[in-house]
Amino acid sequence: MTELPDVVELLKEAVAAGASDVHLCAGLPPSIRMKGAIHPFHDRVLTRQECREVILSILTEAQRARLERELELDFGMPTSVAGRLKRRSDSFRRPSPPWINSATAPRSPNSAS
Repeated sequence: MTELPDVVELLKEAVAAGASDVHLCAGLPPSIRMKGAIHPFHDRVLTRQECREVILSILTEAQRARLERELELDFGMPTSVAGRLKRRSDSFRRPSPPWINSATAPRSPNSAS
């Protein structure tokens, strides 16, 4: 069985490929958005449980609790986690299946961490 994708590595690879977003959704392989079109970026199709595990792996306990309570979450990842990337992510559990969209714009040298 193929390992679950690492979100931080997917973000780094997506930026290197020139993508603007990474999309994770149960029932589909991780995908990237390039020039407005969405393309598969990994050959592993994520099950509902695997997608949930991948999403929860990048959240803090407080973020996990909020996602469970509100069924949606807008969050960011610190620079120390994902390198020189500016990230904004949205994660949803409704309607099912769970999914995440993460913007991957490169950080400008003058932006704060």
